[in-house]
Formats: sequence, structure tokens, C-alpha cells
Amino acid sequence: MRLVFQLVATLLAVEWAVAAAASENVTLTKDFSEDDFADSRALLSPRRTQNTGLILSPLDWPVGKYPPQYIVAANERVVPDTWVVHELEFYFGHCYEERRVPQYASVIFSSGTRRENGESTSGLMAFDGSTETNFSANCKAALGGCPRYSAYIGLSVMETDEYEEAFLNRNKPWNVSTPLMEAVEVHCVRIFQDERPEFKSDSISIRHVWQNEDNYTWYTLYTIDAVSGGVWARRPSIDNTMWRVVNLWPTEHRWAVTELKFFSDTLCTVPLVGAPISSGSSDPMNQGENNAFDNDLTTHWRALCGADFQGCRTEEGYLGMDFGDTRVFVQCMRLYQYQHDTFARVAEKPSFSAGFNLEFWNGKKFFSQEIFWDHAYLSRIPDIEWAPTMNTPYLGGAPGAWEDTRPPNLTAWRLVNDDYTRGQWRVHELEFYESESCAGDKVVGTASLDMQGPSNILKSDIAFDGSEAQNLYWESNCHLGAGGTCVPWEAWLGLYLRVPPATLGGKPRLGPDVKCVRLFQSRTQIHTASSVLVSRYVLGRWEDVVVHRFVGGGTWNQRPAQPWTQWRLLNDGTVKKQWRVGELIAYKDPLCLQEVTRGNAIGSGYLNIQESPAKLFDGNDRSWWGADCEHCNESRGYWMGMQLPRDSKDAQAAEYLMRCLKIWQSPNVDEQAFQLKVEVWNGKDWAMSMVSGTGFLEGTGGGIWARQPASHMTKWRIQPELDHDQHWRIEELEYYADTACTKRIRVTSVGNGGASVTVSGFDPVMKGFELAGYPPLWSEADLASDGDLLSYVLLDHRVSANRPAWIGIDHLSESVWVRCVKLKQGSLPVESTKKATVQIWEGDRWKASDPETSPEEVTFDGLGGGGWQRRPASINTLWRVEN
Repeated sequence: MRLVFQLVATLLAVEWAVAAAASENVTLTKDFSEDDFADSRALLSPRRTQNTGLILSPLDWPVGKYPPQYIVAANERVVPDTWVVHELEFYFGHCYEERRVPQYASVIFSSGTRRENGESTSGLMAFDGSTETNFSANCKAALGGCPRYSAYIGLSVMETDEYEEAFLNRNKPWNVSTPLMEAVEVHCVRIFQDERPEFKSDSISIRHVWQNEDNYTWYTLYTIDAVSGGVWARRPSIDNTMWRVVNLWPTEHRWAVTELKFFSDTLCTVPLVGAPISSGSSDPMNQGENNAFDNDLTTHWRALCGADFQGCRTEEGYLGMDFGDTRVFVQCMRLYQYQHDTFARVAEKPSFSAGFNLEFWNGKKFFSQEIFWDHAYLSRIPDIEWAPTMNTPYLGGAPGAWEDTRPPNLTAWRLVNDDYTRGQWRVHELEFYESESCAGDKVVGTASLDMQGPSNILKSDIAFDGSEAQNLYWESNCHLGAGGTCVPWEAWLGLYLRVPPATLGGKPRLGPDVKCVRLFQSRTQIHTASSVLVSRYVLGRWEDVVVHRFVGGGTWNQRPAQPWTQWRLLNDGTVKKQWRVGELIAYKDPLCLQEVTRGNAIGSGYLNIQESPAKLFDGNDRSWWGADCEHCNESRGYWMGMQLPRDSKDAQAAEYLMRCLKIWQSPNVDEQAFQLKVEVWNGKDWAMSMVSGTGFLEGTGGGIWARQPASHMTKWRIQPELDHDQHWRIEELEYYADTACTKRIRVTSVGNGGASVTVSGFDPVMKGFELAGYPPLWSEADLASDGDLLSYVLLDHRVSANRPAWIGIDHLSESVWVRCVKLKQGSLPVESTKKATVQIWEGDRWKASDPETSPEEVTFDGLGGGGWQRRPASINTLWRVEN
């Protein structure tokens, strides 16, 4: 490589001499300006800036004939003090090619550093991989700083493969279009300048340099503007990594901005932090662009505009931020324009703009994102292409006032947790409506909003995508509560609706007036908010509208809900395991004949995805709703019910919406709620139902239909007198209206009068394919009265848990008097009882005695197993042999 380098240098010197002698017909392959050529008098030297007096003529220009020997970055603007570069990287070709120019100490090429600094700020420091060190050019403020092009830092490329190939093949016929020359060009630069304005250059020239003995000739390949400091600046920048504000209104004095802030959300709440960039500062030391981002209203940035005009013409000044290699999206900005002093000895002229163009870098150039105008200047917009693109009621009033691009009233709505959550809040879907009944089309927003800002927009968008998939949800990011819980008003989710800008003379345009919300929360209560607050965006801030309480999870919940359009059932007591219910029907008459109109199933939540409240109303007892708990030990903590259609006439019954209830709980007594509470919605809160005198129901049992309430003497049951837990096997049971057991009360298999078996709960014997031949809503409890002596039901007697076994009959509207019972129990002592009690339904509770019944009709003693047992029995009508 060293031999090649020496050969290249020798050949280059010879060919330049030949070219100088025969230069009359030379054609340049690169364009250059006379100004560029004139500036070549400031010849570059690796040791010092010198003027050799040898100036090549345009025809001797080496551009296009020879590959460059050095690539340098030079200050395109005057630097007030010394130019400080912490790090510099060059790349052959474009950035995506990742062909970085190698850097070693032997190839570093610079204008030199201050003598007093020695090697500590030499050119090597700009290529050592550390932003803590720096190259400082050989100039200082006391001597006028660094004039244009006087400071430079770069690398020799003569030892690279690209240079060698380009030089040796420069005259080849196939290289006529100079592809090898272009391979040596640098079109990607990364530079880390000092952040202080006195030590940085806003514009930098990337130059090719050729050496002819002691003379150096340079050619400006391109100039990069708006170069930031304090961060890595890549040029050309990645798209959306630079944003700026351009003045669209001419200023009498140079445009001055006291403060500028960019935000990633539309409401100006999530600030963005980057490195300042500008069109230049008229006084970098005192009015540099850093002043516009220092949170100090006593300092300001003043633009560097044309010298022939005291102010700034339209689009002449700009101020913004460089975000390095991080893509951002600016959706809101705030600025405070400098208040000129009209009472000064020499009155200051106005230096504010009435219109702005918010632009972003699209990878090739700055492109307009939004245009804003002070409403007072709408009639004076100089160019129709500069018409405002956004409604900005809070922009205007300059100078000396905060202006921002926050949206107008009612253009943003949100839902906030109004109580504590036991975990992060999860929402599957959220809908806003302008109708009080959530009728019509839902409000369609421009963008979703949430507590985390635009960084979480992909998650917040899920809550508005129309999908009820429960594996997709928005989740809060609460941290104020212990263990990832949310304190009230910490988590929120909402929607932003962009409205068109106001027209000249037209009325201000507002967003929709939301009056109804529909919410689909997580199915587990640990991730739900039972109380939510609706807020709207008014006068540039959030304003509380209404609080909605007792919101469920796992299904759609509508608020507000019209009075008497919802009913629910709660557990009034603890459940040992998961509370499970197969079917549930509400009726609007006391006899459970006329069903309440069905609508949308609702609930507090459910544990497994296949256990939604909709399973309660599917006509299949083999599918279950299961509360979202494995041990439901919170009384009234779990509920399920229904919301009626908005046009249902059943709501006219008000608190008498429900008059009767049929429930099919799990046959497992550990999965049953022994007592229930029934409530109806009064428009604001859940109120006591008139289904009973107290709104509470008890003794419903499970594994088959249970009806509540019931009239006096329409239900009877038999309960074993056992002081220990065991199974009670019932093979057949018959009821009679006389004490001699001769007048049998109608059997349940006939179905006349709606008579049905009721039981406390049982252990299922039939499973899987054994149930295939039976219709839905058939229960094993029916085996106790099917006339088959070989079939049976195995009741679970759990006296230790205060859950005794019982079996009975429900005659619906018919009051009957059971005077005699015939019973066939299991043959083993562990499946039978020696004593049982007959209980009668009093209308609101069970009781074991009645003034008109004899003790023998109430208490059955001496019962046996394996055969028919009749009670009561007359004297001397029963005989037995005892061991």
C-alpha cells in the first residue's frame, strides 16, 4: 500500500504538469463557481493556513480528473471563538452503505490547534471515539474568531482501496462516466460539535482537497446547514430527525424568539428535547439559538437575515431542533416571541412573525407539516399556499405572550380512572357518542391519546380499532400506587378529533359534544376501574364532565345508562371456590312466566375467556359464567346481569323491572352463592330490586333451575339430619297430599303446572358422552323423580360448611300441602340418612314446622336405605328385624 501511495503521488505530480502544459481543451467534469475558485487563495495546509501565491487556473482544476486526496469539513460560517469539534465521521457514498472512511493518526488532516493547547486538542481528538475530548481550531475570540473556511478537520483517503482503484483506472474507457471517482466521494457525515454557540459553526462545507507539492487546491462538494451542537448531527439527516419553524411574515427587525418548545402530543404536554438549530444568529455570543431553549424569558435568539434588509423576509429565518438519529413527530409547539421595547431611547422595531410554517426533514429536504397563523392576520396572508392547515385558537397575541397550537374546545375527550385499581388498567375498546343513549355513529377521532403520550400510540390505538379480541388491549403505565396500581385520576385514555381551521369571518369550529361512552374493560377486576371520569378539552385544559360508577368488565358497558334498563345479581356472602352459574333468566311477573327483554350481558368480570356473561343466556347449562376469582371471598364483590336495549318498554316498570328470577348455579356447593342480592339501575346508581321485600334471595341451590321469589307453600324440601359430611344418594322421591300416601301430587315428569325438582347441589355422576343423549337444560337432579329405580342423584351434604343437602319440589303458581313422602335412599349407610326433616317455603324463607302439621309429618325418624321408605306411617304399619 505504501508503494502504491508513492507511485500515485509521483504519477499525480507528473500528470498535473502535463495537464498544465496542454490545458486548452480540458473540460471539467464537475461544475464550480468563480467564487469557489477565488476562495481557493486560502490554500489549505496540514500545518497552517498559508498563501503560496500559486493559483491554478480553471483549466488546471483537478476535479473529475483525479480522486481527492483529502476529505475535510470546514467552517462555512464565522465562528465567534474557536471551532470545537468533539467527534467527526466520514462515509464514502451514502449513509446506508456504511462505508466509513478509516481513521488513524497518520491520515488526520487539520488546520492546526492552539499552540498553548498542544496535543490535547489536536485533530486526533476528533477521531478518538470519545465525545469528552475535542479538536479546537487555531483561532480565538480575541483575534476575531475563526473566519470562513479558516478552520478545517479531515482525513487523507490516499491509503484507501477506493482511492487506489479510482486513481489507477481513472483513464480507462469504461470509467468515462467516472463511477470510480464517485466511489471516493463522501455523501454522509456525522459530526458532534460543541453545544455552545461561540464554539460551533451553523454551516459546514464538505471539501475535496488535492496537494501539488506544497500547494493545496480544494473543491466544495456540498454545504450542510443548520448543524447542531451537543449531539451527533448526521447529514443528510434521517427523516423526521429535524424540525423547524419558519417565519411566514416579514419582520421590521430581525426575527427574535424568546422561547420555543416542541411536543410530541397534540395537547402540548409531552415535551421533546433536542439540540438547537437555526438559520443563524446575528449575535451568536449574546443572542444565540440556545437562548430560545433555556426556559428564560429574559434571553432571546435573533435571526441572522440579509444584510440589505433590517428585518427578515418571509421564509428567511428559521429555528428548530435536531434530534440526532432519533425520529420524532412534532404535533404541538409553544413559542414566546420577543417583546420589542417601544419606550427605549431608540425605539425597537417589531421583530415578531404572525404566521409560521412547521417543517420536518423528510430525508432530502425540509417539508411543510403544518401552517399556523394569528387569526387577526387571516385576511393579510400574502400567499394562498400559506393558508392555515390547522385550527389554532391559542396562536396569536404576539409579541410578549405565550402562543401555542393546542386544539380548540371539545376536540379531545378522555376517560380517567376515578378510583383505585388493583393493577394496571386495561381497556379493550372505548367509544364516544354524541347521543345520550349511544345511538347513531360513534365519534371517529384523528388520533388516540393516553397518559404516556405518542410513544404509546400503537397501544392506545388498539382501544379504538373496533376489535373485541381480548388478547389486544391498552394498558396504563401507573407508578404512583404501590405494586403497579393506579391511584385515582392517574390513568387515562382518550381521543383527539382534528377540526378544519376557521375561515375568514366564519364562526370558530368546535369538536363534538360527547354525551355517552361505551367501555369494554379487562375481564379481570384487578385490571378494571369500577368508577370512571369523562373529561373534555376546553380552553386549553382538561375539564371534568361526569363520573360514572359501578362499571363492569369483560363486556360492553354503556354510560350513562337510562333508568331501569339494567339489572344485576350479586353474591351476598363468600363463595369457597369460583362462583359459577350456568343459566340466568329475569322475569317481569311474579310467576316467572314473562321474560324481561334481553339485551347485552354485563358482569363484574370472569376468570377464563370461555366464561363470559353471555354464557348465562345461551340456553345451555353446560356452558358457564365464572367470576374472576378462584376463591370468591369478597361479599358482593362479583356480579352478572344484563343491560336492556335502549328502546325496551320494560323500563317503564321502573323499580319493578324484575319480579321473578330463575338461576341455574353450579351443582358443586363450593361454587355456589348461598345468598344473592338483586339490584336494578335507577339512572345513576344501583338500587334495591322489588323482586323481594329486601332485595335479597337465599337457599337457591344448584345443578338445576331455582326460582325466586316463590309464594307460600309452592315449594317443599327434605333435608337430612346428619352431623357429619357425606353423600346422600336419592334414587326416587314421591310427594303425596294425604298422610296415607295414596294421593300423589303431580309428578315433575308430566310438567303440568311447571313442577320441577330442586336440589342443594350434587356430585355429577354422568359425564362426557353419557350426557350426549340428553337435551340442554336437563339435570341429573331429575333422576330422583324419573320413575327409574336404578338411576339416582348423589347430593353433597356439607354440614361443616353450613351447607346441608336437601331435595325438593317447586310447583310454581300452585300452592300444595305435602302430607306424606315416599323415599328410596342409597343402600349403604354412607349414602343414606336415618332421620330427615320436611321444610316448607314460607314466602321469604324455609321453616321446619307449621301449626297445621303434626310432628310425624315434619320429622322422619328410623329411615333405612335400599328400599322404599314412607313417612309418616301409622302405628303397626312398619316392622323390621335388627341385628
